[in-house]
Amino acid sequence: MQFSLSQAKLFLHDKRDRRFESTWVRSEGIGLQRPISKSLHEPDDLCRLVYRIGHDVRDQGQQNGFRSRAEFLDLQQGKHDMHAYAQRARYLVSNIVTNPIDEAAKVVRFMKGLRDGPLKTYPFREYPSTLEAAITLVMQE
Repeated sequence: MQFSLSQAKLFLHDKRDRRFESTWVRSEGIGLQRPISKSLHEPDDLCRLVYRIGHDVRDQGQQNGFRSRAEFLDLQQGKHDMHAYAQRARYLVSNIVTNPIDEAAKVVRFMKGLRDGPLKTYPFREYPSTLEAAITLVMQE
């Protein structure tokens, strides 16, 4: 997550009532366009900046977990090869940290998302207990 200082004011300090406002604009850049220290007026500003960034990252992580859960539950192999499908499933499961999906549901969802064919029917005969075991079983075939 990057913040562009040329597009947004990081902190507006109102001297009359000592309130702080923050305006965040995300950019696709690799870093801040100006050093943070030039936009800070008091030592306390850095603490507030770190606090705000931390809360923004936390909130974004919760949204990412929800998005990953929804995408995993709708995951299909489609035209992707087996390796890409397995890596996508692993990535989506790793993003789900709050209220994780149980292993049996992960295995069933992974196997149902496979393309029709022998690779889809074989794992149902073995019925692996973990997602990693299911991925290993399918990759061996």
